[in-house]
Amino acid sequence: MKDRIQLDPKSLLLEFQGRDGPTRLIVPLILPVGKHRNVTIVISPRNGVALRNEVSLGDILQGSPFRSHTTSGGASFFATASHSRTFGINEKLYEVVYLSDFKSIRFTLYEYEVHNEPIGLLLSFPIINCNVETKESYFAEITLQQNNNVLDRFRIPREVHPCAGNVLFLSGYSEKFRGMFGFKNESQIAGMRRHFLNFSDITTCSIDNLKDVASKGYDGIHFHTSVGRNTISLNDVSVPSELFCREIDDLGLKFIFIDTCNSVVIVNLFRNTDIPVLIASTGSLYEEYADGFERIFYDELGKGEFISVAFEKATKLNGVGTTRSGSYDPMFLDLRSDFRFGEK
Repeated sequence: MKDRIQLDPKSLLLEFQGRDGPTRLIVPLILPVGKHRNVTIVISPRNGVALRNEVSLGDILQGSPFRSHTTSGGASFFATASHSRTFGINEKLYEVVYLSDFKSIRFTLYEYEVHNEPIGLLLSFPIINCNVETKESYFAEITLQQNNNVLDRFRIPREVHPCAGNVLFLSGYSEKFRGMFGFKNESQIAGMRRHFLNFSDITTCSIDNLKDVASKGYDGIHFHTSVGRNTISLNDVSVPSELFCREIDDLGLKFIFIDTCNSVVIVNLFRNTDIPVLIASTGSLYEEYADGFERIFYDELGKGEFISVAFEKATKLNGVGTTRSGSYDPMFLDLRSDFRFGEK
C-alpha cells in the first residue's frame, strides 16, 4: 500500500551504542507521488523515556528549517529517490516541538512534493534518556496525521538491546492441563521484553521436537513443568529426565530455570550437559513466592546484571519466608560460569 502516506512499523529502528540505552529512534515515513501538506507525526514515549525536539532527515532536509534554493536528490539516509522541491525565502519546511507535557514531541512536514515514484524518508529523533527499570511493555506510542486526521497509530515495542538474551518459555503442559497445575496463561514473564532480555510466548512441544524448538537462537529456557524421581513432564507426558537433558545439550544454552517443586533432583543429570547455569528449587514452591522470585530475577537479568547477582537479589528482595519447620528459602543456583546479557 504505497499509494497513501504511511509509517512502516517493520522498518522502525531503535539504535544502540555499547551497553547503554538506545540513542536514536528511526521512524520510516512513506510518501506516495503527489504534493503533501501538513503531515504530522506525534511520538508519546512511556515513563522514563525522553526525546529531544530535534530531527535529522537526510541531505534534502538537513540543517536549518529555512531554505531559499532549489534542490533535488536523496531524501533518506540510505537511498536516493526522484523528487524535487523549490523553497521560497524563509519558508518553513518542517518543525519539531514539544507538546504541553514536555515529553511528547510533534514533527510536522508542512509541504513536500514527490515525483515519479513513492519515496521513504527516515526520520531520526535523538533519545536523551531511557530508564531501563520501568515495567511498561512499550517504548512509545506513535500517531501519523494529516490535516488533523489520524492515518495510523500504534505502539512501538519496548526497546531490546541487539545483544539481549532470548529466553524460551517452555511449558510441560498442554493448554488443557495448565490451569490444573497452577499455571496462568497470562503469566507475568511470557512475552516479557526488557533492555537485555526477550522472552518467547508460552511454548509447548514433545520430546520428539524439543531439540528443534530449543535450537532456534535461544540463550536460555524457563521451563514450567513437574518432575519425578527420574522423569520430567513434557506436553503432559512424563519422559525420562536423562533423555530431556540429552536433547537440550550442545545447543549453546547459557541457563535453564526448572520452575517446579523439588526440581533440584535433576541437578546431577544437568551437570552432564554443557549448560553452565541451573536455577531450581529444593522443596515445595508456594505460588506467591515463586512469582515474586522470578519477577525480580528476570527484571535484574534484563537490566544487565550478572546471573549470580540477579539470583542473589531475587532471593533477598523476595524475602525468606517462614514455615512451621523454620525458614523458607527454596531456590537453588548451580553455577559453573557466570555471565550477563548485553555482551557479545
